[in-house]
Amino acid sequence: ATAFFSSTSLEAEGLSHFYQSIGGFDALFDFGAAPPEVQERHRISSWGGDEEAIRQMAVGWLDERADKQRPFFLQLAHISTHHPYTPPPGYQGPEPGKNAERRYRNALHHNDAVLRRLSEALKERGLWEDTLIAITGDHGETFGDDHEGNFSHNNFLYEENIRSFLLLIDPRRAAAPEGPLRSARVGSHGDLLPTL
Repeated sequence: ATAFFSSTSLEAEGLSHFYQSIGGFDALFDFGAAPPEVQERHRISSWGGDEEAIRQMAVGWLDERADKQRPFFLQLAHISTHHPYTPPPGYQGPEPGKNAERRYRNALHHNDAVLRRLSEALKERGLWEDTLIAITGDHGETFGDDHEGNFSHNNFLYEENIRSFLLLIDPRRAAAPEGPLRSARVGSHGDLLPTL
């Protein structure tokens, strides 16, 4: 069973056409194609909507699957950490102030909270132990602190612009006596699906 839930509007860069053309998803939610009332209620910026609302839809999809024993692939695309770095209205992150870097950190904090609630939902449904979770981003982000004038992610090819992260969470591995592993190996997004 496969599903893709995007809090970002996939109309940018033709992504909606890409995901529709590759097919293969039993369920596909594109915030940019959602009914106007859904967009109005959950929009956080011109880029998309609140990840928590999208997480709830994804968990609803998990609950509605006809065959609960069938393996599943669920992809969630988040957007609040994209410029203009906007957590949902009313969300109070740990960083005071409104500059771009603090908004970004608060958006990261919000994303962490959404991922924690997703983990809790998997545990409540007895799915946690048999689920492998991959968390990654599509590029780095910079605020002019390493290279003068280097803001955002698309003007230069410095390490901080192009480097991203990959977290793989395997609950069986986390419980192993030697604990979690950290690797400095270089990979690419193209490696992710074949590796999984």
